Amino acid sequence: MSNNTARIILPLLCAVLFVTNSWAGDFWTRDKLTGDWGGLRSDLSKHGLDIEMRNSHYYQKVTSGGVDSSDADAEYGIKLDTFINIDAQKLFGSWEGLYISTHIESRDGNDVLADAGTFSLPNANLMYPEPGNYDGTNVTSMFVTQMLFDGKAAVLAGKLGSFDLLQGLFPGVVDYGLDGFMNANSMMSILSWGRWLTLSQYGMAAWTYEGGLPSTGFIIAGHDNVTTTWDTSDSFSDGVGIMVFHRFQFSLGDHPGYVYMGGGGSTKKYNSLDPVDWTFVPGEGPVDTDKKKPWDFATYWKQEFWHHKDDKDRQAFTFVGASVGDDNPSFSDWDVFATFQATGPFDARPHDRMGMASHYYHYADNYVDLVSDIPGENLRDNSWTFETFYNVQLTPWLHLTANIQYAQNEQKSDDPAVIPGLRLVIDL
Repeated sequence: MSNNTARIILPLLCAVLFVTNSWAGDFWTRDKLTGDWGGLRSDLSKHGLDIEMRNSHYYQKVTSGGVDSSDADAEYGIKLDTFINIDAQKLFGSWEGLYISTHIESRDGNDVLADAGTFSLPNANLMYPEPGNYDGTNVTSMFVTQMLFDGKAAVLAGKLGSFDLLQGLFPGVVDYGLDGFMNANSMMSILSWGRWLTLSQYGMAAWTYEGGLPSTGFIIAGHDNVTTTWDTSDSFSDGVGIMVFHRFQFSLGDHPGYVYMGGGGSTKKYNSLDPVDWTFVPGEGPVDTDKKKPWDFATYWKQEFWHHKDDKDRQAFTFVGASVGDDNPSFSDWDVFATFQATGPFDARPHDRMGMASHYYHYADNYVDLVSDIPGENLRDNSWTFETFYNVQLTPWLHLTANIQYAQNEQKSDDPAVIPGLRLVIDL
């Protein structure tokens, strides 16, 4: 067993010790496997320190299609996501509205990202800290938030993990691949922003709040991926990414919804085939093309259409969206996606979760033409994915998800991939 595997499995072994203690609470009904730590967890929270640990296990396989399913083994990957949140006023007795958020990610094992195809992204959580056969522990997100005007606005700055940021912007819709969809493309228009946004980057953001959601704001981000480093030397040396947004909130009857509109781009100039620093993409290399600044505009609509009359956490909603962008240097010049999710759809299973999603990317003509001129490359002009999952709550701290994806990648020579998978998540 590697040292990194030990770091992930050790918390589970320690949990056995908690189970044997009488103060640990009822084993099957408590919220966390390790309970309240003899009251320590509640005491720490009362004093401004919240610690959440989620241990996830993924088993996926490309059974047909994809890059080469004949050589694709079933892959097993393990993650430990640790979230540490500090309320400065509670902890230090001063500095009202200051919060420090940290996300530490430990990973061991393999993923099917390469087997499915570069742009298929069938496992969002195993993209961190890096895709591929990665073993290690890294702080992928650490930022300070200052609330202003009695909680009506916020300013945050630091190391911003993209999915941490997206979960803050779209709570209950986007997650880390721990509870809902596994495929990153089922959550957001990832590829359309992928020329200048990375897995984690230094940056800052500011926005106002309305109805508990970020309403109007902006994000400024560096370009270097810093999931496994703290180096700031090149993040802002040749430009920044800038995004602005506004959310229109409304209700259809007693069912809330919103339309989010955002636009952005980069002050840095790129070639269509410039490398991406966290993964390999088809055609990347020193091809001489005109450097231009990428831009993108996106709109997303979330609409609840059902909730239980006695429990509004049991709900069903749709989340649909579309993006348009430049033909050079971005990978995709437009895309559409649609999702459906429901929590507690059945009275007998009030805590289960289910969902279906589909997305379609149209690749930028300039990118496709340049890649197709490279010997051995034959890029299609689109890719798409269908995904469905059912998440079963076995206990409040243990969830098992069955997931299946049908994904067409970017290569003309590859058939659509069938990707079944299982996910087990343990709240420690």
